[in-house]
Amino acid sequence: MSVRMVLTLLLCLSWGRPTMAQHRVQLHPTGTVSQRTLLQVQNGTMEFANDSALSLSELYSFGQLRQQANRGWVVLKHGEVLVADQLKLGREGVEMQSLLWQPLTVPWKDVRAVIRNVPKVLSARDRLLDSIFDDEASHFVLFNRQTRIDGKFTIDEEGFLHLEASQSVQALTVPFSSVQAFVMNEMQRNKTAELFVGFSDGSFGQASRVSRKGRQLTWETASQVRLTTAEPLFVQEEVNVWENLICLRPLKTDVVFLDGLEETQSVSLPFFEGTLAHTEPLKYSRPGHGRNAIGGMLRHDNFTFQHGLGMKSLSRVTFDIPEAATTFISDIAIDSIAGTRGSVTFHVFLRENSGDWIPVYSSGVIRGGDRNQTIKVPLAEAKEISLVVGMADRATVADYANWLDARFILQQAR
Repeated sequence: MSVRMVLTLLLCLSWGRPTMAQHRVQLHPTGTVSQRTLLQVQNGTMEFANDSALSLSELYSFGQLRQQANRGWVVLKHGEVLVADQLKLGREGVEMQSLLWQPLTVPWKDVRAVIRNVPKVLSARDRLLDSIFDDEASHFVLFNRQTRIDGKFTIDEEGFLHLEASQSVQALTVPFSSVQAFVMNEMQRNKTAELFVGFSDGSFGQASRVSRKGRQLTWETASQVRLTTAEPLFVQEEVNVWENLICLRPLKTDVVFLDGLEETQSVSLPFFEGTLAHTEPLKYSRPGHGRNAIGGMLRHDNFTFQHGLGMKSLSRVTFDIPEAATTFISDIAIDSIAGTRGSVTFHVFLRENSGDWIPVYSSGVIRGGDRNQTIKVPLAEAKEISLVVGMADRATVADYANWLDARFILQQAR
């Protein structure tokens, strides 16, 4: 019996979810949310089961991204992540076995890194991914006990890593089973991809195209590696191959994400750190640009967000509003790493030409585990925006507030 068949049988025994999932659709630029079932993506249009259609130019996001732990990851040179149930190293590349994708060998020239087993604990996962996606990091091996050796290496037909000798270490040969991850090529940035996609197995990244042919989906990655879904072992009429696509986002030119901007001021008020007299200076700290308040990835309700801002309670951060921006949109929630702890309030202020700050939005108390809420703030003639996170009823314990997908919509949006 093949590896894929064994894995499929095990999955079927433990998986009782319905086959027809409902995905979150967020329109652009209004922020309106509805539930639909995707049938087809073609000619710049998404077609749904209720006979409706939506142009990709009108779409901000379809679905949300989930990460998969306790699995192998192959990270491509443009940052795409391919999730595998089994990995095997060879001289020419890394061989992937997966329930979702057809067997594939990815050439080493297209590989940024390989992670043998992604940690389930969020803090450990964040530390590992930080080292993998660090643009300046290249050529290192991270062992199972977190020992790291920097240096170049080669891989033989049997999957052994041969580390070259350097001033700090001797030449070393190790099996893949003793390695947690390794990085072998520099990260590159792609400016031609049109989509960001995520799949049910946890694979995600930029795409030049995603298409369907019969019962198969094909993902053409920005790194020019092509993946095709495997034929289902059990053919069912109600199976929709698009169920494997759980996130799709056009890469737009009329959206400016907040984490891509430099703040003009960031203020944090110390709490339980002694008295604060009028003559004492306030503490200044940077918010988490694209990260949560303690430096990890932005997460909520088991979903991962590529953009946003993480702040602690009793803090404020101010930005200049980009030219031609008409609307500010964001989801607000407490980060998943807080669990059910944490309690905050979210506030938005606007200002025109150095005048008085005008409050334009205040939330109720939001606690850890609460559902995220979407806010939409018209900007009118405002030149500056200030985001404030207040303390609620649990002091500042685990007050890891997230402004998820915080973004400005520019005037040319339709």
